[in-house]
Amino acid sequence: MIKKIFLAIILLAVIAGSAVYLYRNQIIEGTAEKFIRAILPEYIKIEKIDLSMSAKKLVLGKFAIMNPPGFSTPHLVEIDEVSCSFRMNGVSLMSGIEILSPILTGVVLNIERAADGSTNLEAMAKHMPAVPAKKAPEGGAAPEGGSNAQNKKSLSDTVKIPETFIVKTSKIVFTDSLPFSTPYAVTLDKIDATLTLKLDSTYTKVLRVGTAGTGCLNGYADQTINWNIILDPTTPKLTMSNNIEISNADIMPFAPYYDKISPFVFKEGRFSGSFVIDFDNGNIGSTNVVKLKNYVFFIKRGQENSAFWETSVQDLAKYFTSSFDGIVFDFKIKGDMAKPDYFLGPISRQAVTSMTIDKVSSMIGQAASEGSKEDKTQEYIDLFKELIKKK
Repeated sequence: MIKKIFLAIILLAVIAGSAVYLYRNQIIEGTAEKFIRAILPEYIKIEKIDLSMSAKKLVLGKFAIMNPPGFSTPHLVEIDEVSCSFRMNGVSLMSGIEILSPILTGVVLNIERAADGSTNLEAMAKHMPAVPAKKAPEGGAAPEGGSNAQNKKSLSDTVKIPETFIVKTSKIVFTDSLPFSTPYAVTLDKIDATLTLKLDSTYTKVLRVGTAGTGCLNGYADQTINWNIILDPTTPKLTMSNNIEISNADIMPFAPYYDKISPFVFKEGRFSGSFVIDFDNGNIGSTNVVKLKNYVFFIKRGQENSAFWETSVQDLAKYFTSSFDGIVFDFKIKGDMAKPDYFLGPISRQAVTSMTIDKVSSMIGQAASEGSKEDKTQEYIDLFKELIKKK
């Protein structure tokens, strides 16, 4: 659905150019704005359209895509300004035009999940095809040369679109009503990014989407995120690569999402880390390294003697309290993205293994110092089995 939203935004720039081309005779007697507005879908709103043929520049002001019915915000996407320049491929508009240097400034993308689990992205995917575009003004003369074949030209025959777009000073708002009694929001602010969009030859299908950029979490300049994301929308199931770097983020806003798999309850804390999350046609392969610091936690009631992934909750708790400067916790996720498996990473595994070795050495040393005659052979065997398993 996100690719459809980006495509709708980008094609608005193209609409202006194609309107000039397709209705060039009518524009002689009217304005470009009238014709651009006439071919926009009902769910797209624009307050200002400035098209300068002399400067070869188009500016769309206060652009918005309406949210589908049943969600809290009126707009799915809001953009302060979409601007681009363009050039003609010949001496007249009949030769077609090329869009240059498109910039989207002040984008706000509102992503919302309702209490029943539905999202506005899913709803919009169903809603957009159901809403017809407005008809072009009636009574206009056909383009010069006036053949039906010429009228049936695809958009790509008339306008060339670049693959790279600049996004400035923008924001994404995630509003979630599923795990809470009242809606809960996490924001990604001050976004500066590039968006790459590869379309097929007719501009009717998205072949590849990519984005790389920076932003900050919940409006805090000291909590930053950098990303490089590539999506292949042509596969039956999700195929996507994500490389994400997070620095000094407050752990608490993410509690509803890690709480389901965590044996601990965190009262406070900060984290930084690298997250490599790849989806291959519905399967996930993820390697994650997280540095935790300044955290306070306790073991969930009933989890004190539980196993956790490849270790125990008690051993993991010892590792989490083994350093005052924070610890590195790494983990992997593999398998079907609907029911993935979780594994400790090499750093965490080695740390837990070292604690087991220390525990065995301590018990042996204590027994020797006390001259104990109690047979602890089985206990030692069990500990060594645990050690071998962790290796």
